[in-house]
Amino acid sequence: MTLSKDTIVFGVKDCKIAKLLTDVTSAPTYDPVIDVPGIQEFGFKPNITSKELKGDEITIDSRSKIDFIEISVKNAKIALDALEVIFGGTLSSTGSTPNQKHKLAQKGADRPHFFKIEAQVIDVDDEDADLHFVSYKAKVSSVGDLGAVGDDYKVVSFTAKGIPCTSDDSFYDLDYNETAETIS
Repeated sequence: MTLSKDTIVFGVKDCKIAKLLTDVTSAPTYDPVIDVPGIQEFGFKPNITSKELKGDEITIDSRSKIDFIEISVKNAKIALDALEVIFGGTLSSTGSTPNQKHKLAQKGADRPHFFKIEAQVIDVDDEDADLHFVSYKAKVSSVGDLGAVGDDYKVVSFTAKGIPCTSDDSFYDLDYNETAETIS
């Protein structure tokens, strides 16, 4: 049976990021992927600029382009590996059991990194299929509180802007696979 080109989207199963290392040769290169644990929500919204050319009291032409993709993420766990990629800074691990310690240290000169982000939805129309949302070059643009809540769970959230890669113009993909594929 032929895979349909439309589907429902229900829930989000997985989300991973990878730090962008280079974007100057024929294709971007990345560090290994890191899990964004406890993914709850993934938003993927094109930001469109539209202009009109007017003359003789009419609209002569209209042009639109996608400037960037606005990505929104909510996840259930603080993941220091992922935050190091998203915010910059340095993650260090010291000690041994029972005195292990992980520390994400942010200096004033540290800057957020560009990263690739991909989310997977497995609850789609076709039973063994999945849908992936991919942005090849994104950078954090806002962050929700990283704190705690009395008598409740705290959810980690951030937004990012996805832009085209310089090297090969990769921007974003929506991949609908007949057979589900893991994020790589």
